[in-house]
Amino acid sequence: MGSMVYSNNTVADQESGSLEDDVYMPMMAYSVGTLDQRGAEPSHLSKSRTTSSVHKSAMTTQSTFGQQSFLENTTSSMNDSSNQNNHDHPNIDDLMSSSKLKICLCPPDAELPGFDRNEFTLLQLLHFPRELARQLTLIDHELFRDITTADVLKRVSEGSHKKRKKGEDDFERTTVELFSDRFNQLSSWVVASLIKEESDQNTADMFIQFIETAKQCLELRNYNAVMAIGVGALCSAPVRRLRKAIPDLIPKKYLDQLHIMEVLMDSRENHKKYRESLKICPSPAVPYFGVYLKDLIYISEGNPDYLNGGMVNLGKRRLLYAVLHQIRRFQVKSYNFEQVPEIQEYLLNTERYTDEELHRMSRKLDTSSRHTISEGSREVSMSVSGVSIV
Repeated sequence: MGSMVYSNNTVADQESGSLEDDVYMPMMAYSVGTLDQRGAEPSHLSKSRTTSSVHKSAMTTQSTFGQQSFLENTTSSMNDSSNQNNHDHPNIDDLMSSSKLKICLCPPDAELPGFDRNEFTLLQLLHFPRELARQLTLIDHELFRDITTADVLKRVSEGSHKKRKKGEDDFERTTVELFSDRFNQLSSWVVASLIKEESDQNTADMFIQFIETAKQCLELRNYNAVMAIGVGALCSAPVRRLRKAIPDLIPKKYLDQLHIMEVLMDSRENHKKYRESLKICPSPAVPYFGVYLKDLIYISEGNPDYLNGGMVNLGKRRLLYAVLHQIRRFQVKSYNFEQVPEIQEYLLNTERYTDEELHRMSRKLDTSSRHTISEGSREVSMSVSGVSIV
């Protein structure tokens, strides 16, 4: 488990009397409120609940979700324990009224049973889609939180046709561009990993696990990774071509799951379904930044800076501010997952491929042993970074 971090929030004040030592109550405080986490990963102290009454006046501590603390769920079992060992332990009323009671905001353990962190293959890593999604989300959200208003407005001022200059170093990139680069790196890595795999069975297995990873990213509200993996990679032309070679190796239920994510992130009707989902999405989350840029550039280029008579167009400024405020809403809170440096280093150092390189790699499938497409077949070109955010 990660290091123990203690909050200094006092649960209850008492005019006189306290325990001799600080009492630390561990609490699994998730910054992502998915239902499966709440049900599948409770604190180890909450496993033996009873139906005893609870003194709710002392239960005001909340986790980073704004949910009630696990203390309400565990008070009953602690009461039972104190009754059995009345002389050895403080009773629950004393405990809850102690001014020195502190809460441990511990991240959940990484879910990697039997996984060798120091030596692993991609296929081995993919068999832990939940943890892979967590590490992807930690990386993406850190880059997202680094994005500044100044860099956003700079990118907007450059218009809708900004291209990366050849030979431009990363240290010259703005925070918006670095986030975009990460999106394209993730998407191209998924495509290349599938194309380079020679075994049909392994390719199908990887395809399924990438779908599972994208689904877990959606559970964690990482729309950026859902777009990069589910749409930018798995629905790209090179991968669609590859899928024709292994149609019977991918169960329909996984293709249905992919279709659901594809529909959610569909750009038709101005990303209607995605916008509806994001509107009710709690923080933290990692939005697909391309929609924000599209809105900001549209507002910037579609409205004059000054009105007739030289007055500043405050309406335009309000529209820009409204979008910037939406971005900021998802930057305040952070995810509380255990960092796995070995996996993050692996993900951050994957080889980057251009659209041209991926296209050439995909063309090689035509003459491979799979014979996925005949030489005379018409190919529909679709850039993997066609959903790029800059």
